[in-house]
Amino acid sequence: MSNIPPAQEIAQRWISKAEADWRAGELLRQAKPRPEPALAAFHHQQCVEKYLKAILTFLSVDYPRTHDLSRLLQLCPPALRREMDSQNPELLNPFAVEVRYPLDLTLDSAEACARAATVASSLRQIILRWLAENFPP
Repeated sequence: MSNIPPAQEIAQRWISKAEADWRAGELLRQAKPRPEPALAAFHHQQCVEKYLKAILTFLSVDYPRTHDLSRLLQLCPPALRREMDSQNPELLNPFAVEVRYPLDLTLDSAEACARAATVASSLRQIILRWLAENFPP
């Protein structure tokens, strides 16, 4: 007998973690007196990544251990993939790992981080709508 929870339970856990990353990103982005936009962008990327993993888990699709949103998105249903591709999810990929290290200062720019927040917000809304339509509570 396995101790691994059923796929739906695992997917719900991914969703909970995705929302925790969303909230952390928003808190960091709006922090007073000193926002942390690059760290916010990291959490926003993580939110989208975890939502994609939730969807793939719901669908019983095996996926690689990766932070690459484009790779994960390729495994998603075509209609969802098309809608998300229109929002340029690949713009979030550098915020998965690179932003945590002091190597690429362009990722720390206010403009790059604001663009990441906008992209993540759009993707999150698309995912939430898709989940509601395909996996009602």
